[in-house]
Amino acid sequence: MDAIMPNNNQTKNKSELERLRKELRVLVLVLAEEENNMLRIDDYLINGSGQNSSLTNRSDLRPKKQT
Repeated sequence: MDAIMPNNNQTKNKSELERLRKELRVLVLVLAEEENNMLRIDDYLINGSGQNSSLTNRSDLRPKKQT
């Protein structure tokens, strides 16, 4: 019967693992946004305005929404 029913430690570990996965997802999105901001700053410094630049509206630099 013990093999079928998860014990309390397994349940806590699973909950903690899920919490850490959610936190990691948030951190990855924040990091991607920061990278995008750095690219925009670099582009602004190199090209002077950042407007109509190749990096300003690149959707591939934005975090992908998970489906």
